[in-house]
Amino acid sequence: IGDILIERGKLDAATLERALRLQQESGERLGALLVTLGVVAQRDVAEALAAQLELPLVDAGSYPEFPILEETVSTRFLREARALPLTEDDAEVALAMADPTDDYTIGAFQMVTGRTVRPMVAIPTELEAALERLYGTGKSARRSVTARSRSWSSMS
Repeated sequence: IGDILIERGKLDAATLERALRLQQESGERLGALLVTLGVVAQRDVAEALAAQLELPLVDAGSYPEFPILEETVSTRFLREARALPLTEDDAEVALAMADPTDDYTIGAFQMVTGRTVRPMVAIPTELEAALERLYGTGKSARRSVTARSRSWSSMS
């Protein structure tokens, strides 16, 4: 990723060397470390990762309006895996992933869906926003309010 970021003018060699030394101490992934240090944006890292892995980058407008595979995959797993199904058909599930090299998550989706998984690179903040919109506390709170209003109306 470092070389791609240098080629694209997002990073210089000296900063990359410092980050690589820090990475050896911390064990953190280089892209995440560069973002934490504030030297590159998440989008820059995601674009470089997509280029390196030859995978598509998820566009913010590609996240679904409604949950996909909601009955099959738990919200907790999606949040922990930092993954979100974008589309599905009979043969394949397109999966937005903060870490598209996570073979465990890909294998888990293949196992529970019985379909091929097509990993796609997600920008972490956009992925988290989509998870929150689809499964977050706001949605749970709405369900709770709706349930309470139903129970109050049934009492009267």
